[in-house]
Amino acid sequence: MQKRALKNLSALSLALILGFGGYALLNPLLLRDLKHSAELWLGGVRPIWSSAGLSGYKVGSCNPATMQCQCFALIHGLGDQALGWRKFLLDTQKTDWGQKQKWVALNMPLNPKNPSVRAIARQVEEALKPLCTKWTVVGNSFGGWIGAWTAIQYDDVHRLVLIGSAGLKQTRTDTGASYFSSPTVASLKDFLNKAYAHPRNDLSDQTLAIVVEKMKSTGLKSLMESQTSDDDLDHAIRNLKKPVTLIWGEKDQIISPKTGKLFQKLIPRSKYIEISDCGHLPQKECPHDLTLILEQQSSSPLH
Repeated sequence: MQKRALKNLSALSLALILGFGGYALLNPLLLRDLKHSAELWLGGVRPIWSSAGLSGYKVGSCNPATMQCQCFALIHGLGDQALGWRKFLLDTQKTDWGQKQKWVALNMPLNPKNPSVRAIARQVEEALKPLCTKWTVVGNSFGGWIGAWTAIQYDDVHRLVLIGSAGLKQTRTDTGASYFSSPTVASLKDFLNKAYAHPRNDLSDQTLAIVVEKMKSTGLKSLMESQTSDDDLDHAIRNLKKPVTLIWGEKDQIISPKTGKLFQKLIPRSKYIEISDCGHLPQKECPHDLTLILEQQSSSPLH
């Protein structure tokens, strides 16, 4: 009886493994994510799940109480995920400075009950609070918008880094927003061509079609349409008294460097830095440049 049960269990396990393996082969996006997750694991990056309902990745076990250690929260943009910080996370571990910091990349909630960026910022703060007492929040694109509200609303955020950030009134009608309202394979190809200084052509139409369906199912259109003038940063960001670094890819065609310079005018004592020969996603296209900039800026005094 016991032998038969073990045999049946083994057969079921094998069927599940083969079934999942077959599904992964039919879903190139899942296969790619599994590969990237394995690369992170081998690089010492570990998955996390927070009580606030957000998952992600972390690396670094330094003591935040020491001057050498700082905690960095990484927030991705629309249509992306925490895995999008893979190259950057791995790059930080190639430098002595990066190894001494604590890095946390969060997945933003899918179909949140309250889609306001301010409400999502509260969820981010709840996820970060148990992990560290002082944070530098780093946000890219729509994640910059969320990160800015996190810095505005919470005292435990001591520094803010905006990378090709959305959030100003004009960016709700910028080029980038239109790609997520009614995505298609053609519009996604156009986005990728404009998001990178050196566009990649490594994603097949089959993979892009899966991405499009995923984007439609996660309520991105509803998320964008839910933001109101109260969520815009144009006025609230003016009163931010924390150090702010604005990082833009020189060849960003999604949210223009002109927007970065407008942020600079609005935020007292902010610093604007352009990465040459880089597009909208420096964490993917120019990760080492981003690591060096964060190292340099993190040493500047708090004001």
